[in-house]
Amino acid sequence: NTFALAFTMQVTWDVSSRVVNNTLYDYMYELTIPDEFIQPGRTFRIIAVGTGKVEILEDVDTSDATITFVTNTPTKTCALVYKD
Repeated sequence: NTFALAFTMQVTWDVSSRVVNNTLYDYMYELTIPDEFIQPGRTFRIIAVGTGKVEILEDVDTSDATITFVTNTPTKTCALVYKD
């Protein structure tokens, strides 16, 4: 895997802006891949650290322009990585 970029994903609740660390159910999130990383056939995943554990979040869509993943721990620090 090749490192593309790092980001922090933070989900907040309602107008209180309370940070959501865990949810009762899995939710699906979709992120747009920056143009400079898009290539046909390239696969992406996210390596995420949050709530005391490391997760590998696989892309569940077929678009080269987005990464869609499912998690119940939405607030985390992430690295977008790819494989050609």
